Amino acid sequence: MEIKKVGEINSELQNYLDNSDENQTVLTIFLNDIKNKDYYKKLGKYIVKIFDGKLSTELKGFENSISKRKYSTVAIFFLTGVLDEKILKKLFGEPILHNEFGEGFDEYSDNNDNDDISYASYFVEINGVKMHIGYDHRGTNIDTNESDAKKLYDAIKKLVDMTKEVL
Repeated sequence: MEIKKVGEINSELQNYLDNSDENQTVLTIFLNDIKNKDYYKKLGKYIVKIFDGKLSTELKGFENSISKRKYSTVAIFFLTGVLDEKILKKLFGEPILHNEFGEGFDEYSDNNDNDDISYASYFVEINGVKMHIGYDHRGTNIDTNESDAKKLYDAIKKLVDMTKEVL
C-alpha cells in the first residue's frame, strides 16, 4: 500500500512531539539539497504539467515559462496553500485537532467552533515516507524525519497525484 494513516493518531501526535527535533519541513529538506537537484523547480514543473492550469487561473501559462522562480513559486504555493483543509479532508479524512503549536483557525475554517483547538494534524505514510501534515490559519506545513530529498520528492509527487484525483 502506497498511502496510509500511521498508527493510533494520539500516540502519533505524542511521538511527534517527543521527537520533533528530528523532523524538518519539506521546504527545508528541498532547500538543503538544492546544489544537487532543484526539487522546487522540478516539483513546480510537474504540478503545472499534470494540473494543466486547473489549480487556479494564476497557474495558466506557466508551462511556457522558463523561469525557475515561477516553478518554485508554484511548488511552494501548492505545498502551503493548495493542500488546505478541504483537500486534506478529502485525502485523509478527519484530522486530529489539538493546541500544541498552532495559532488558531480563521473565520472561514470549519474548525473555529472550539477556541481550545488551534491546529489540525495528519500523520501519514506515502511511498514509505512518514509525514506530519498540519495546518492552521497560516497555511499548511509538511514535515518529516526523511532526509533523502529524492525519496521525499517521490512521496510529495504522489501527494500531488492524489490531490489531482480528488479535485
